[in-house]
Amino acid sequence: MPLSFRREYTGRLALQIMFADENRDVAPMLARLARQIGADEVQVNTPLRPGGKRPLDRIEIAGVINCFRDLSVRCVYEEPHRDVTPISPGDTLRRRGKG
Repeated sequence: MPLSFRREYTGRLALQIMFADENRDVAPMLARLARQIGADEVQVNTPLRPGGKRPLDRIEIAGVINCFRDLSVRCVYEEPHRDVTPISPGDTLRRRGKG
């Protein structure tokens, strides 16, 4: 299915992949798939918001990124962080289970 989509879709294709302890070992397989699909960019993420999953640290993410080394990769740890102000701080806290 992904290959047939790519044959039809000729625009820019970016893959976003969330890595945690449970799936970091499949990074080599996902990298092969990204190459097969012909992804223009791979965005490597790990959960940074409060939740039930521990984020991979910078060293662990570096190991994941190494699998994608010949592709254009963006990483959550390398992107600039912007200070943002929530429109409704109370609603934001409730969505995160803290309100």
